[in-house]
Amino acid sequence: MKTVIIDFGSCSLNVGFGGDRNPKIQIPTLVANTQSLEKIFGDQVLKETDDPNIINEYIVKEFGEEGMINWDYMEGLYDYVFDDQLEINLEEVNVLHAQISMATKKEYLKIAEIFFEKFEVPFFNNMEQVVGLIASHKKQSGMVIDIGQYSTRIIPFYDSLVIKPSISFLNIGGKDLTDYLINLLALEGFYLQSQDGFHLATKIKETFSFVNPLPYIPDLDILKKKMANLSVDDDDDFDDNHDLDLGLDDDNDDLTLDDHPKSFDEIRKDKLERNTYQMLMKHGAFNSAKYQFSDQNSVFLDKIRYQCIEPLFKPYLVGKVHEGLHKMVYNSIQRCEIDIRTQVADSIILTGGTTSIPFLKERLENELRPILSTPINFNQISSLLDQNVLTWRGASVLSLMPKFPSHLISKQEYEGKR
Repeated sequence: MKTVIIDFGSCSLNVGFGGDRNPKIQIPTLVANTQSLEKIFGDQVLKETDDPNIINEYIVKEFGEEGMINWDYMEGLYDYVFDDQLEINLEEVNVLHAQISMATKKEYLKIAEIFFEKFEVPFFNNMEQVVGLIASHKKQSGMVIDIGQYSTRIIPFYDSLVIKPSISFLNIGGKDLTDYLINLLALEGFYLQSQDGFHLATKIKETFSFVNPLPYIPDLDILKKKMANLSVDDDDDFDDNHDLDLGLDDDNDDLTLDDHPKSFDEIRKDKLERNTYQMLMKHGAFNSAKYQFSDQNSVFLDKIRYQCIEPLFKPYLVGKVHEGLHKMVYNSIQRCEIDIRTQVADSIILTGGTTSIPFLKERLENELRPILSTPINFNQISSLLDQNVLTWRGASVLSLMPKFPSHLISKQEYEGKR
C-alpha cells in the first residue's frame, strides 16, 4: 500500500508519495474568499492576485495558539490537493502527516479526526516535523534551527532523539522581517501597508535582502571605507598556513617589535573583515539594488537590504522582548548535558525559507564564536538550497523503514479509542 507524505507548514504544504525524493505538490497554505463567497486555495490564490475582489489569508496564523487554525479552510485545501492535484483515493493509502513541533495535543487529535472521519484513511500517523528533519540528516546528533513564518524554533537532538528541555522558542519569523521591511520602506516614502503590499514586500525581501555578516559593524559603509584605505597589494597579516610574524630580524637574530604590534585577535579580526569584504563584493552587496513597481515608480535599496534582517538578532527592533537568535542557540546548547554539548553543536541544520537569505550562516558563526566555550565546527552549519523539502524528504525515508507500519494507527484503533 502506498504512503502519502504530507508536510504541513505555517505557510507552505508539501505532498507526495513515500520513497520519492521530492514532493509532487508544493503550494502555499493560502485560501481566498471572493465576493461571490467562492473559496480558492493554494497556488490558485497566487494566480488571482490582480483581482481586487480577492481577499486572501494564510490558513495557519501561528501554531500553538488555540483557535489559530481554521479547520474548515484546512479541509478545503486538502480537498483541493487530493481531488484536483494528486487525484487519489485516500481510502486506499497510508498517510504520514508531519506537523510543526509546537502544535498542541488538541491540534494533533483534530488532524487525526479529519483524516479518519472525513477522508476515511485506513492508516494514519501524525509526527513532529523535526523528526523528518533529523531523518533527512546524516548525523544522529545536532541542532535544528527552524525559522518559520511566525516563529523560530531551536531544537537540539542527540542519538536521533529530541532533547525537549533544551528547545528554545523565538517569537520572530519571516513575517516580522517583512513587516520591518515595510516600515523601512515607508521611511523612504514607499507605502506597502495593504495585503498585496505585504506580498510585494516579501518578494523584495526574498530577492534582494542579505544578512550583515559582521555584528560589530552595523553600517557596512564603514567596512567599505576601511577596506578602501588598505592597499590591495598588502599581504594578509595572518595566514592559516604560517606562524604569526613577531618581527624577527633574520640578519642579526634580534627580536624587534613595532611600537604597537597587533595582537593575535586583532590580526584574526583584520583577516575576517577582509574575507567578509571580498565575499560581499562578489555578492554585489555594496551596489544599490533597484526595484520597479507596477506603476513605474522605483525604489533604490541600499542599507535596507541588510537592515531588514536585523530583528532576528535584535528583536527589540520589532518590539519583541527576546534575546536574539544567536543567544537562543547558545542557551539551547547550554541546557544540554555538558558531555553531549560538543556533538549537539557540531552539526547545525538551518531550515525554513528565511535561512536561504545569504550570509545567515556567516553571521551565526561570528555571533557564536565569542560566546561559545564548547568546541564547535562551524563548517558543519548547513543551509541547503532545498531546505524547504527536508522534512518531507526525511518522512519519505522513514516510510520505507521496516518498522514503519508498526507506527501507524488503524481506523479501527482510532474508533476504539474515541
